[in-house]
Amino acid sequence: MFRCRKNILRYLFNNVKTVTLESVAKDFVLSKRSIQRYIKSAYNTSFVTFLNRIKIEVAKELIQTTDLSITKISQEVGYHSKSYFNKIFMKHEKMTAAEYKIDLKE
Repeated sequence: MFRCRKNILRYLFNNVKTVTLESVAKDFVLSKRSIQRYIKSAYNTSFVTFLNRIKIEVAKELIQTTDLSITKISQEVGYHSKSYFNKIFMKHEKMTAAEYKIDLKE
């Protein structure tokens, strides 16, 4: 299962823009419920929360290493709404993505 864990994590990071529970289950030939139980047992969180955390980590990396706009970054990590992206970013980082970007420059 450790190999599966590393592969699922890599899959999520590599497909952050388009990944869904369904795509993970299909590509790993597992049921959606199995993926959900695995994430819950391995990371003590839901699939959606775990995926959002990964998306925010990728977004932070893009903020640090590119000149992309926050809107473009939100799209690159799979959010269709900048306001929803900011809501999730705020939940995880206690600041907006724009504030995070400004903090990096200071």
